[in-house]
Amino acid sequence: MAQVVGIDNYTKPQYLVLPNPGNDPVGALGVWRAELSRAGYQVITLAQQQDLIEDEEQRVLLADLIQNAGSQGVIRTDLPSRVRDRGENWYNGYFNVLNDMLQDGSVEIWEEIESRKYFDKKTERIRWTEGVATPEENLNEPNSFHAFSYRYTYRESLTCGHTFSEIHGAINEVSGGANVPLVQFNYRQGALESNCPARIIAQLTRQMTPAQAAPQADAEITTKLTANAERVAALSTIVVVPKPGSDCTGLDATQMTDLMALGLLETFDIVDRSVMELALAEQKLSMSGLIRDEDWLEAGAMAGAGGILTLQAMCLSNQSMLKAKLISAESNLLLLSAIGKEATPEELAGHIGDAVQDARQAP
Repeated sequence: MAQVVGIDNYTKPQYLVLPNPGNDPVGALGVWRAELSRAGYQVITLAQQQDLIEDEEQRVLLADLIQNAGSQGVIRTDLPSRVRDRGENWYNGYFNVLNDMLQDGSVEIWEEIESRKYFDKKTERIRWTEGVATPEENLNEPNSFHAFSYRYTYRESLTCGHTFSEIHGAINEVSGGANVPLVQFNYRQGALESNCPARIIAQLTRQMTPAQAAPQADAEITTKLTANAERVAALSTIVVVPKPGSDCTGLDATQMTDLMALGLLETFDIVDRSVMELALAEQKLSMSGLIRDEDWLEAGAMAGAGGILTLQAMCLSNQSMLKAKLISAESNLLLLSAIGKEATPEELAGHIGDAVQDARQAP
């Protein structure tokens, strides 16, 4: 049962601030980050929020100092002392902010040369660029920052490993030092249910997203049989395993394999995660480590699987990609490959399932 309240009058913020990582057995924070990013939020950390606020404050202070100097500008080496006179520390980021302002053209620098008897004295001066708007402190305005928070209880699941029993959370307005509740959400999973974390969080995120959210790009999926149809059709039991890598939202395959497995339940018998852990333990390997395909195949065969389906997430040219390979445990042959651009694990699983069913129905 999922419940979201307060969404009717909700306005998306400029930035949505996620909590610091803590004790997170289910790995929920990474899934929240990915799903909220997909929903159109600009997701940042608490440290990034502080950096943005400090950068804006420092930019405003430097602009004021430089503009007050007029067209004659200010001597560059005098800026640290002038910043100190305002009660600030020049070495607390002001040097970088000044360089940013020089690069974006907000200020201009020139060299003043004074001829002397034995050498020319060179002095760098900085002035505000004519016609450039004066920066203002805008990040204290309403809907600049909303803070996202959550807590959960969890249990073991044969389908998902760790899954949620309950989730409770909120989105609060925190711009300008405020702390006003805007959205509250709750999720409770019945004892006989076992929806996986990614599926639950995706559902809650859709409910927390205003209707005017930007549409997501259509998925492009290519599936290819690389062995004869008889070999593919003969495969009945598989294990789904993650490969290293993450998509453009930071979501890695370890957080997607449960959804891929659920999407393939009508096509294959799926070896349970706990059985695979026992098989890997026999080989003194861990599901959290870097494992070769050969090791997965051996462990899968020990657990009763006829093949493995590897899943890898990638980010190429700012596009999230999912790559899957179906490999026979008996022959080590690649049976099928699939690539999805901006695709969900469920969508990729659907195409793989269709390809396998076609192979089974081939004459």
